[in-house]
Amino acid sequence: MAHSNTVLAQLLKLIDRHDFQKLEKGPFRPQRKYRALTRWGQFTTMMFAQITGRASLRDISDSLQTQAGSLYHLGIQSVKKSTLADANNNRSADFFHAFFEKTYQRCASIAPGKKKFRFKNKLYSLDASTIDLCLSVFPWARFRSAKGGIKLHAVLDHDGHIPAFTSITDAKTSDLSFARTLTLPAGSIVAADRAYIDFAWLYALNQRRNYLVTRLKSNIKYRVVERRSVLKGKGVTSDQTIILTGTKAGDCPIPLRRIGYKDPNTGKQYFFLINNFHLAAKALPISTRLAGRSSCFSSGSSKT
Repeated sequence: MAHSNTVLAQLLKLIDRHDFQKLEKGPFRPQRKYRALTRWGQFTTMMFAQITGRASLRDISDSLQTQAGSLYHLGIQSVKKSTLADANNNRSADFFHAFFEKTYQRCASIAPGKKKFRFKNKLYSLDASTIDLCLSVFPWARFRSAKGGIKLHAVLDHDGHIPAFTSITDAKTSDLSFARTLTLPAGSIVAADRAYIDFAWLYALNQRRNYLVTRLKSNIKYRVVERRSVLKGKGVTSDQTIILTGTKAGDCPIPLRRIGYKDPNTGKQYFFLINNFHLAAKALPISTRLAGRSSCFSSGSSKT
């Protein structure tokens, strides 16, 4: 009989066991050996639950039990509901976060580089999407009187278009709460929508030599201190240095750059805000539009 791998087995072949074991024997070495459920067993079990759409811990346990004869080849065994519950509740998620970072670095090293941009800075897209959940099935996800949901926050790396950071929170968590936890390489450009405009966060990014490019809100008050000439044939209508003058201007006491851009296809006028004065003005609106087109989120919320 010809042997054929399961989908789960094929997915696990993409996981570098050497990196997994190196982390487990190094900074995340457990104080005592896991007996009933190893970290690899926990990881594989939860991956199985994810790709097969299991609804509960009991569902996971029962489903694995029915496949007990095939689990040996995956290096795991069936697990009791209580054992899996204890493992998920008592073990820190930091190990899997570190393993994600290792895996991301491997993916980034072989992913194709960006070809559409002429500047050398790393480019990221930052966005969040609310995923609606059925409240009767997921009562823990309540965020309105009769509605459930979670929020997926993610940062997309445009070198290879792979996710660099992800986080799942309750739906009430603001987009900025996740954004403030980010640590990006110096010189990085983050393209985001206007929901992420926060002067204190923008100033913190500037101090770390990170750059935020976003659409300018119409109610933001500012004073123009310098105007630069532009090539209007490229769509750029203005390039200005501004100083914030509103009530929260003290949160970002640095000059910022305001760039006007007219879309040649629609004729619509846009204004962008960025804390970088070295990039060509025409590169900023183009990079922002391309970042939006390749965003890992669709408009609006998703439903599950």
